[in-house]
Amino acid sequence: MKKYLLTFVFAISVAAVWAQARLGKGEFRAVYRVETVTDPADTTSLRVDTMYLEFSSKHSVFYSPTRRYYDSLMYEGIRRSIKSGASFQMPVSGEQIRAYTSAVVVHHYPNNKKLTFFTADLLGAFWRYEEEYPLFDWQYRQESKKIGNYTCQKAVATFRGRQWEVWYTTDIPTPFGPWKFYGLPGLVVYAEDSLRHFRFELIGFERLPAGYEMVTHYDPSEPRNFVKISRERYLKELSMFLEDPLTYHVRAMSGNSNASIEVEGIDRKKLNKKITKVVSNPIELE
Repeated sequence: MKKYLLTFVFAISVAAVWAQARLGKGEFRAVYRVETVTDPADTTSLRVDTMYLEFSSKHSVFYSPTRRYYDSLMYEGIRRSIKSGASFQMPVSGEQIRAYTSAVVVHHYPNNKKLTFFTADLLGAFWRYEEEYPLFDWQYRQESKKIGNYTCQKAVATFRGRQWEVWYTTDIPTPFGPWKFYGLPGLVVYAEDSLRHFRFELIGFERLPAGYEMVTHYDPSEPRNFVKISRERYLKELSMFLEDPLTYHVRAMSGNSNASIEVEGIDRKKLNKKITKVVSNPIELE
């Protein structure tokens, strides 16, 4: 069994570059404040991110603009170091980058009626899987209220272990929503699960500039493709990652499924906990 010696503070691998898919022209951008309880045993362990939902009549993409920005910084730094021969040092730490989710959700409609989920949060591995509609069995309620400038209606659904309450507005008629939400007659303005571990709140809406191209990821010149797998396979990979992310990373980067890792001068348990906190409270429980 080959062993790898880890003698540095864990950071995002320079191999984490993305393949880009172009989705056509975008028409609108909805901006969401997304709150996540990272530790279900500690409801004060709150992570807050700003996420973009960009959409047209046929496609949408939901992503973290901050994570995309860090991806561009990393790629440009690597490109300059290769050109100059100088060493490359990321201006921010891997932990800072991982504070912003890598997950990207793309909806395709009306042609093939499916979504594609991309993730690089399992360090060293780049996965994508597809799911076909319908995913949510929406139950509509005869309730309405004003949220900000929008008149909203209520819908509820149970999806993979979580009960969701969603408020949407037909003032913006689109089936697309943040994350995997899809199929409502209007844009999601507010969504929260019954445990209050996840919250999506619309905080901005704008028309995109003429000719704006929607893409899945920042596009480097030598992309690494996301490997297509099933959702069931992804859940198995996630389980292995959560069990020991350091070893998972080494095996993914080396291509050796039997590789192990030794850590010098680092509290391995503490470091593993830092790495897994991004995905340790999954939004889907089953």
